[in-house]
Amino acid sequence: MKKKIVGSVMIAITLVSVMVWELWGRENIYYRSVITMREDIQAHTVVTAEDFKTIKVENPSDDALTEDDVNTLVGMETSQFIAEGTELRKEYFSPSSFVTGGKSGRALMAISGQWLLSYPQSLKRGDRVRIYNGTVRLVEGVVAHAKDSGGQEVVFGDKQRMSSSGILSYIEIIAEEDKLVEVSRLAGQGARLTLTTDR
Repeated sequence: MKKKIVGSVMIAITLVSVMVWELWGRENIYYRSVITMREDIQAHTVVTAEDFKTIKVENPSDDALTEDDVNTLVGMETSQFIAEGTELRKEYFSPSSFVTGGKSGRALMAISGQWLLSYPQSLKRGDRVRIYNGTVRLVEGVVAHAKDSGGQEVVFGDKQRMSSSGILSYIEIIAEEDKLVEVSRLAGQGARLTLTTDR
């Protein structure tokens, strides 16, 4: 009788141990907390603390970012598309190109297509652009928005930007404020400017 009791106790202890290991032990010993994006996020998006979530994964890479890194990432910009649930690394983020005001000396200004003699129709947010008056480079900046005549962002259905949702009418760019003022002054005098990009 005693042997049966001892056997039953040993089986119960084994089952409890297995359950504790599976429900608590494995995750807390072999898993590590890392941060991921709460949802898919496009390249050139400025991130906030609410964009991140913490998950536990088994054997994350040594350079995977953790909750301790969130404060250093807030206000930075994604350098590529990041899928929800992807382990994050520092190279996925860069200082934001979209900072304006304050000590930055940078501002946002809309450039009308009517000011431009030539400009690519395939521009989108994050593209680096240059504006020329003849052969004189006036300003370098980054596209904050590329919109059609109805004020809607022009988006592309493929990576090669072969098909778009509309015809580009004006481009909002971020650049040094004094140089943007000069662009506006020249456009007001009737200068036809050229906008180029290497994306």
